[in-house]
Amino acid sequence: MKGAEFQTGRSALLAILHGEPIDIITVASTPIMLESFGRDDFRIIATSVDSQDNDKVIAHTESGIVTVADLLGKKINEPVKS
Repeated sequence: MKGAEFQTGRSALLAILHGEPIDIITVASTPIMLESFGRDDFRIIATSVDSQDNDKVIAHTESGIVTVADLLGKKINEPVKS
C-alpha cells in the first residue's frame, strides 16, 4: 500500500476527484456533502466516527451567551465552506 499526504481531507477529496491516482481517501462529511451538489461521480464506501464532541458552538466572552437558552434572539452563523 502506498500513501499520499494531504494537508486537509478536502484537498485529498479534490485530488481524487480531479483524477490523481488515489484509490481511497478519508475526509470529513462537509466537503463530501458540498461536492455532492455538483457531481455524482464518487461513492461513499464506509463511514466511521471516533468522537462524540467534534462540533462546537462558540460565543465571544463579551456576548453574554453562557448557555443554549441565551441563544434566543441571537444571530447564529454557520460557515458555508469550512
